[in-house]
Amino acid sequence: MAKRDVFFATLRAELEPLLHAAGFEGKGRAWRRCVGDAIQIMDVADNKYRDACFVDLGIHYWWLPTQTRQPVSDAIDWHACEFQTRLVSGTSSWSYGLTAEIARNNARALIAAVTESGLPYFATWSALPGPFAAIEPDDLRTRQTDLEEIRRNQRVRPFTRELAYPGHLEPVRAARALAHIHAHLGHADRAHAFASLARELAGLSGRWRYDERGSEVELYRTNEGAWAARTVASPRVVEIGMWALRGVEPDVEAGTWRGEIMTTQVGAAHCTLRLVDERTLEVVATKGDRTVRMSWIRVASPADTDVDSAEPPPF
Repeated sequence: MAKRDVFFATLRAELEPLLHAAGFEGKGRAWRRCVGDAIQIMDVADNKYRDACFVDLGIHYWWLPTQTRQPVSDAIDWHACEFQTRLVSGTSSWSYGLTAEIARNNARALIAAVTESGLPYFATWSALPGPFAAIEPDDLRTRQTDLEEIRRNQRVRPFTRELAYPGHLEPVRAARALAHIHAHLGHADRAHAFASLARELAGLSGRWRYDERGSEVELYRTNEGAWAARTVASPRVVEIGMWALRGVEPDVEAGTWRGEIMTTQVGAAHCTLRLVDERTLEVVATKGDRTVRMSWIRVASPADTDVDSAEPPPF
């Protein structure tokens, strides 16, 4: 029997009974269970670059909208979960080994990690508010500042404060999730504080409609810290994927951003961007003696929460 087959045969024989006893449904590579409001998922996925696999853990709540705004059901997959992490073994993947015996031992090490780390992870982050209660808006502001400094300096440095969080901590997304969590728990003041923070940290990010044809761009921050945008919707298919903005940096004194834009009217040009409000971006493109003014409308933002009242939002 091939070492990969031995590895998965061991999981079927020894991991499946353990997970079924813990209330999970599934077999082979995918298991899930519902505990209260939480949907818990564990997936085993092949590492296509090595003879190894990843063990992906995910948690989502029934009332928490997904980033894609797709309906939440017990069939949600790991990629749609708000909170995602991986069970690691020194590296991020679990090797099938060089021999059948090593494959069997590695599978049993994975099973031990599920018992020692995986199941406690689900228990810790499924009961609300749990450790979420210890996270404050200023913690996420500080994390955003740390990330921006890391991007600018292109080097890794310790974060000002380590925060317990059930996945990769991206401040805007975390603020959005915490707004929903506190709204669900009836903590109106904290829900509004995190919703306001999400909008503050989002900056220019999101999808913006820029003409009457329904053309849209996705604005995002690059690894270097500057803002950029690519066309994601257009009646002209050839435009999709093309850059629309690049090298956009803040002009702090003027309260604007400056960079380079590609327009149908004048081609590549210098531009100035100004946020009129959360949903409106004033864009001025200048090339020589020609000036084009546009008003872009934000149609989606990573900060969107629907938290606008003391009551939990109707999901």
